[in-house]
Amino acid sequence: TASGGVMIGALVSNADLAYHPLIEARYPLLSKAVLAGASPQLRNMASTGGNLLQRTRCYYFYDTGVPCNKREPGSGCPARTGLNRIHAILGASEDCVATHPSDMCVALAALEA
Repeated sequence: TASGGVMIGALVSNADLAYHPLIEARYPLLSKAVLAGASPQLRNMASTGGNLLQRTRCYYFYDTGVPCNKREPGSGCPARTGLNRIHAILGASEDCVATHPSDMCVALAALEA
């Protein structure tokens, strides 16, 4: 781009992104995060857009028998006081403490993308 960054299309495969020479040279954090995120088979098929749009892996979100603020705002978040081992950020939100499942998303945030 004009500001020195790169534009990444949503349909670029994770493998193509991770192994692109420009990404490896200028954004090794991004390349390493994508490579850490899945098996080679998944990286070859998965897209960057799909990687960023993953839903939470919080088991409370998928269990419709318990309240979940992400699924139904205002209903509560059992992870705040219950089983929350998979949730790494506690105390940051009164609504939901589920973490984002995308390693690529974390790398992009760290790079202020």
